[in-house]
Amino acid sequence: MFKFALTFALCLIPSLAMAQTPATKIDSLDIVKVGVMKVESKPTTTKSNDISTGMRVDYKEDPHVVTETRTIKVEDEMVFGLEAKLNGSPKGRNIKVKIIWTYPEPGIKHPTSGKITLRDEIQGSHKIGGTESYFWTIGNDYTLVPGVWTVEIFDGTRRLAKQEFTITR
Repeated sequence: MFKFALTFALCLIPSLAMAQTPATKIDSLDIVKVGVMKVESKPTTTKSNDISTGMRVDYKEDPHVVTETRTIKVEDEMVFGLEAKLNGSPKGRNIKVKIIWTYPEPGIKHPTSGKITLRDEIQGSHKIGGTESYFWTIGNDYTLVPGVWTVEIFDGTRRLAKQEFTITR
């Protein structure tokens, strides 16, 4: 009898632990604002995502939209992008997201390697219930590619949001 009770208890413990962990449910990703952004970076380079330029940045404050627009007239060190709120449950849980930036022809040609990039895929995270910024900095002539730029945000293979920007000189 003791052996049966012990086996039953050992089988029940994992079930109870699983019951206490709520399943993650992603309802939607709402684009809150799009346009020109303010991004103030620290002098260190310790966090963020690699992109075709190979840059990594650490931020003093959360990047945020300062001028709402979908048409971006590029000036020196122009930053553009969007702020988005992730809806779902449980609030506060981080989920992995995939961010895809697509660039118009002829693409971004790296000045040193000569590599032409039409698309960058970046792995990131977004807190459920939180607002995050997704952005691009055009800081060099080679990154200034006029035309329609697109950013898409995915949860696995499910596209949560898509936003297009028209870049002009």
